[in-house]
Amino acid sequence: MIVDGEEYNEKIIPEAKFRKQLLEKAKIYGCDIEIKAIIEKYDRILKRCTNDKEKKDIAIMAVAEVHKTMNCFGALVVNGREVLPAKEG
Repeated sequence: MIVDGEEYNEKIIPEAKFRKQLLEKAKIYGCDIEIKAIIEKYDRILKRCTNDKEKKDIAIMAVAEVHKTMNCFGALVVNGREVLPAKEG
C-alpha cells in the first residue's frame, strides 16, 4: 500500500510514536492545533467509556475526524472496512 507517496506497511507502532508522527505531519499541513484538540477531545471521551465495542467505535470516529481535518483524499479503511469513501475530484 502507498501512503503519501511512500510504501506503507501495516506494522503497529506504539501509540506515543504514532501521535508524535501525526502531530508532526499536521504541523506541516497547518492543522496541528486542530489535531491536538481532536486528540484531547477523544482522550476525554475514551477515559469515561467502559465498553470495549464502544471504545473501538469512538476510536474510529476520532480517526475519521482526523482524516477529514487533514483533508485526506483517499478512502479511510479501518480493519478492512471503509469508514469514509475517497473524495471525488
